[in-house]
Amino acid sequence: MRRIFLDGRLLLEDEGPLWLGHSNGHWEGETFIVNTVNLKSGTSYHWEGLPLSDETRLVEQFTRLDKETLEIEITVHDAVNYLEPWKTRNLFRLDPDAYFFEYECDQVNR
Repeated sequence: MRRIFLDGRLLLEDEGPLWLGHSNGHWEGETFIVNTVNLKSGTSYHWEGLPLSDETRLVEQFTRLDKETLEIEITVHDAVNYLEPWKTRNLFRLDPDAYFFEYECDQVNR
């Protein structure tokens, strides 16, 4: 389960690296911005397996373009694996009949 904190809390020192990192979110106008740090070393981006280091910082911007379209722009900052930050952009269409299965990965169960 990914948690995005909205209260600006700092990273807990005893939290340790997480597969999905530590995320803080805030609103800038109509866009929800999420900053993520503290990713576990060996994490990869997407199913293409693009590597992410424990120094990675992800910046996600969620913007509703219209009532049926969500745009997500992600900027990856990782000087260990990449010469400069890079971006990807995805568009998602609303599907009122879609069903999502709940999934929770407990890092304690290794």
